[in-house]
Amino acid sequence: MKATLIVNPNSGGAEKMTPEEMMESLVEAGYQPVFLSTSSEEDLDSILKDTSGLVVSAGGDGTFRAVATRLLGEEAFLTHLPLGTANNVGASLGIEGSALEIIAGLKDPVKRRFDIGVVTAPWGRDYFVEACGFGMYADALARYDPNEGRSLLRSLSSMIETISEFESHFAQITLDGEDISGTYRMFEVMNTSRFGPWIKLAPEADPGDGLLDIVRIHPDHDESLFRYVASLVAEDLKELPNVEISRGRCLEFRWQGNFPFHIDAEIRPPVSERPKERTPAVGATDPNSHTEENVLRIELMPQALEIWQPAPPPEKDE
Repeated sequence: MKATLIVNPNSGGAEKMTPEEMMESLVEAGYQPVFLSTSSEEDLDSILKDTSGLVVSAGGDGTFRAVATRLLGEEAFLTHLPLGTANNVGASLGIEGSALEIIAGLKDPVKRRFDIGVVTAPWGRDYFVEACGFGMYADALARYDPNEGRSLLRSLSSMIETISEFESHFAQITLDGEDISGTYRMFEVMNTSRFGPWIKLAPEADPGDGLLDIVRIHPDHDESLFRYVASLVAEDLKELPNVEISRGRCLEFRWQGNFPFHIDAEIRPPVSERPKERTPAVGATDPNSHTEENVLRIELMPQALEIWQPAPPPEKDE
């Protein structure tokens, strides 16, 4: 079977295994590999159009998203070599080991389905593989602005500034028709168990179950934001008060454009286009209007992709 190898050379672990070594390993696993070099995500539009067989995405979560969203509707299967920093997708799928070990496990792959999130909004349609939402993380991401390039110092500075100045956001929201409107410190719609910089917000999330995991953090005047951030790092956020986790298939909320909204690691609308506080998003109607033009809808394309994972290693006899 043909295997199209897509490598992001800028991923944190890309230097651990060269494309040539990956190609050799794919041959040993029984595939006919083709390596296609890309200089930008836009190159994938032509590379992956009408593709078939197995597509191997080697990189971080952003690489997986760029490849996965371009395979929608194609007669192709996808596997992932997690070479990034966070590797949230790989962790949620249970893909472990080195790139060499993962490829070797594709001789007899385990096949599973993967849901893709869809956001229909005043700015257009977006897809997400990890999460989308608003609140503390989205505000920090907007302040950081990933388009300015990666910087650990800027990242830390953005988070500290966000925490010190943050105010919770109110939104009118329904989940499968039930009103869950409220004021939230953080509102995240999860497809995978983790998102962003290794934030394990929904431990039970399954990206193939056809359900969204919704995590709501209400304002808590008895606990500081720093306590919540520390709990995020320690992966025990659900133990804190005012944290609510539920599941559903479709969310709708009135988009007034007065706070950032993130789609995976991107901000919508883009920072340069985002309106000032308390004004509607570009293209939106009066925020008090109930027309469809200022309604943001979040749902899933259930089982949108077929993911091939390495077979688990045989159990050793004790």
